[in-house]
Amino acid sequence: MIRDLIRRAANVGIGVARTAVNAARDRLGRPKDEPWTAHEPTRHAAAEVPADAHPVATIEPRPLLVELESATPPVLLDCRESHEWDAGYIDGATHIPMNELPERVGSLDPSRRTIVYCLHGIRSANVAMWLKLEKNFVDVASLDGGIVSWYQDNEQQRIRVVRNEQH
Repeated sequence: MIRDLIRRAANVGIGVARTAVNAARDRLGRPKDEPWTAHEPTRHAAAEVPADAHPVATIEPRPLLVELESATPPVLLDCRESHEWDAGYIDGATHIPMNELPERVGSLDPSRRTIVYCLHGIRSANVAMWLKLEKNFVDVASLDGGIVSWYQDNEQQRIRVVRNEQH
């Protein structure tokens, strides 16, 4: 039953993504009959980024896993809300919810490589941009696709769940 619910939710998500891809194709004048790929809107939209924009680097889940297991792992910053953290987080991550970051950013070292993640990668991209532009972090990136992509690419590796007797 749970697998069916997950499949249905995934199908809804894929439908939304396909609608977004088609809208991006319309905006860019691209034919809708070309093969659909998950990263297509990002790849084509990147060509339209103004020269003075400051895009933030992203990292895929598998290369991140390799970095985390290296001798000098990056700081891993989870910017999700507490209830999201409780549902599961990547082992070794520092949890600072996005809305608390302005007050707690001083606990982070701007000279260390920092990888930010959230659920799907939207909030983390914004946080990474803020850290880079406003707080002068030297090497900051966002986990492409968030913890959802981590689950898809790395399965349950390094995932921890907070056990709470009240749930």
